[in-house]
Amino acid sequence: MRVLIVRNQANSEASEAAFMLCAYLDSEGHERQMFDATAFEGIVRRESLADRVDGVDLVVVLGGDGTIIRTASVVRDSAPILGINFGHLGFLANDSHEGVISLVSRALADELHRSRRSCLEVKLRDEQGQVAGSCFAVNEVAITRGVSGRSLEFAFSISDVPMASLKGDGLIVSTATGSTGYSLAAGGPLVTPGFPGMVVQPLAPHALRSRALLTDANDVVEVRLSRDEDERCALILVDGDAVPLEGPITSVEVVRASESITLLYVQQDHFLSYSAEKFFGA
Repeated sequence: MRVLIVRNQANSEASEAAFMLCAYLDSEGHERQMFDATAFEGIVRRESLADRVDGVDLVVVLGGDGTIIRTASVVRDSAPILGINFGHLGFLANDSHEGVISLVSRALADELHRSRRSCLEVKLRDEQGQVAGSCFAVNEVAITRGVSGRSLEFAFSISDVPMASLKGDGLIVSTATGSTGYSLAAGGPLVTPGFPGMVVQPLAPHALRSRALLTDANDVVEVRLSRDEDERCALILVDGDAVPLEGPITSVEVVRASESITLLYVQQDHFLSYSAEKFFGA
């Protein structure tokens, strides 16, 4: 089998585990390829890696949630991803206490539980309404105020139904996977991983009645910026990375992507167990 290893090279334990894993895979006759996590930083870098990770049977990420998310946005449907926590939060990863070799051998033997996660396709439209760029998101897309610090005026609709016109710091559209990230920090709900819809979460709106919304799986969320200054100054973040823009963006369209990702876990109830421990103190 062919295994792709992505390590957080800034973590000495992750680096040591990566070299141990390479030796194990070599001894078992498996092909392996290794990247440092920095290779996956930035949207442009990730787009250039798609062909280089094609054809792998298993992806092993030795790092935290950020490394898993960036790797998953490149790998997508091509292989299951085994995250082993050598980071801070590790919400998406397995605990490393069992040992990397044991976890990988179980993954290769198809003994771990699979968690399939919906992702997002993001389309950016220019002043003529033409698609000026598109991105794939594992966690979320955030339309936020940029370096000018000005609040944004925007309106959003769901499947052509106008929902609200707001002024504030912007809007987040997240997946269920992303509900534990930026969306949660902004006051959004925890959503179990199997939910196929989206979470729409305004950011610091100047309104008392604004709430998060959960959409159906096939809904389309459109965010339209109201002012010329907003079109020039708004910052579009996909999974925490700024999208490079060549000109003003008037609207952002978000749908469930045709591709998803698959994460591997020792525990079938990983999400609920981790949520109970970290968020509810169980």
